[in-house]
Amino acid sequence: MNVKNNIVKPVLITFLVMLLLLVAVFSVLHFFFPLTLSNWFYSMGANNMALNYLERSYNKTENYNQLYSLVNLSIKTNKYEKVEKYYEIFYDNENYGSFVLTVDAKNLMQENSNLIKSSLYSEDNYLKNKYVLALTKQQKTQKAFNFALNNSSFSVSLDELGVYIFTNIFVEGVNFDEFENLQEFSNNLENYFNQNYSLFNECANEQNLQPIKGLVLGSRINEIANNLKVIKAHNENFVTLTNEQINNMVLSVNKTMAVFV
Repeated sequence: MNVKNNIVKPVLITFLVMLLLLVAVFSVLHFFFPLTLSNWFYSMGANNMALNYLERSYNKTENYNQLYSLVNLSIKTNKYEKVEKYYEIFYDNENYGSFVLTVDAKNLMQENSNLIKSSLYSEDNYLKNKYVLALTKQQKTQKAFNFALNNSSFSVSLDELGVYIFTNIFVEGVNFDEFENLQEFSNNLENYFNQNYSLFNECANEQNLQPIKGLVLGSRINEIANNLKVIKAHNENFVTLTNEQINNMVLSVNKTMAVFV
């Protein structure tokens, strides 16, 4: 018995000491270094825990880089209320414009260049689309539509495709009663679609369309086409192009895009 006690007792004491040390370390990190815990949980794939500790860290520091990470992690975990809350803080900051341009510059250095996150071309466009998606998921469609209107220029340029954030608004089942001046908007959208289509064909025929820009522009045309067809299903008089014409235009674009893949 004495031999067993001499073996078991030190093992138990060692285990308890290690457990107490672990609890102590975790407590220190929990209260004083939440960002460290956030990074650790993220590396382990525990994104929800990582988000919780990142939120704690940001609330203590109000660091803009942490806010950017908080927005992205909220997007990744589909926490739509948090996306709305933290993107609005992020977007309203005077540093927003220069910050997203810096992210774009870093993305250009990556192997996948502008397609590093999606086919949306810019960080600004990516984040705004995710913000609008978060609003629509919370049935805040009118707020999403107003934001999209105020942040879309409908300008067409191969060097600057700009922001297009109606993709998650005009989907099947949307309540069109919430939108004012839909006819005027539909006219602008159809004109924007035709301009993008003409630009794509012009560049493709001149063979000066870079693969990445070709894929992005083609993806933009597909997005607009889908939105036009949803609007047309609501009221066919709002869009002059027929569904057949829209489908044929998209088909020709997609055939060209296949060359870039």
